[in-house]
Amino acid sequence: MSSRGVGQTVTRELFHGTSGDVTDNIYRNGFDRSHAGKNATAYGKGVYFAVQAQYSHNYTSLDRNNHRCMFLSKVVTGEYCAGNSSMITAPAIAGGQKNELYDSVVNRVSNPTMYVVFKDASVYPDYVLTYQ
Repeated sequence: MSSRGVGQTVTRELFHGTSGDVTDNIYRNGFDRSHAGKNATAYGKGVYFAVQAQYSHNYTSLDRNNHRCMFLSKVVTGEYCAGNSSMITAPAIAGGQKNELYDSVVNRVSNPTMYVVFKDASVYPDYVLTYQ
């Protein structure tokens, strides 16, 4: 299994697009992985974040005021490996200590554009971006 970020605690600012009706709940209560899988599971049943806002825009929808919302969040991506659709948690780190898991999985290990996390506490919804 190919991986990157080994031995690093890395936090990135990443984008998460969502529907307007969910925005307030995330803002007040944080991300909740129990809702994972409604829009995408290509890299596992976690919470998805993109490097580029344009990608996350595809997962937004208009609210009752014709606005769209997305989050700019601080995400602990740390040590990561390639994800796949069967993952319900990050895999164990090969050669790591017992029960030591990767912090996130990605769409591609070389220059990832998407990160998936499986722990709600790995994300802080820093900003709500509202736009038309």
